Amino acid sequence: MLAYIENDQEQFDAILTPPEGKARWTPDDASRRVGNRVETPVTPKEKTTAIHTLAQDDQVAAMVTSDFLQRPEVTAKVTTVDRARVVEEFTRDEQVATTAVTNSLRRPDDDCPRRCHYTRRGHPFAGQAERTRPTPGTTPLQSPRSSR
Repeated sequence: MLAYIENDQEQFDAILTPPEGKARWTPDDASRRVGNRVETPVTPKEKTTAIHTLAQDDQVAAMVTSDFLQRPEVTAKVTTVDRARVVEEFTRDEQVATTAVTNSLRRPDDDCPRRCHYTRRGHPFAGQAERTRPTPGTTPLQSPRSSR
């Protein structure tokens, strides 16, 4: 494995100097030294590389992605930019977009389902909103009373 080191002097120095705290080179240590994939990943980067290698098949990648997305502690660590990208990608499918919007409007932690605030039929001021124009400084979703 260390034969991948092109410079002869550097190669011999590496052979004679095993990793810190070890008496000899292991296959994984040698692979790490030359930047190759290891059999037993230890660092986050090595583990990520192993996952990517195993998930080269699209069917496997889809299954792993579904499993990971079901773990709130994992999704919480995904950046906002990546979350938005995933939502955009998934909602290209009309059925997925409809289901996502419907489910997000029916969150159980809300006192009033969000749909009553956003849909014409369910909005408490829907009739009034159709007859009057919003006053300056208000948005169409605010009631006339909320701008006072």
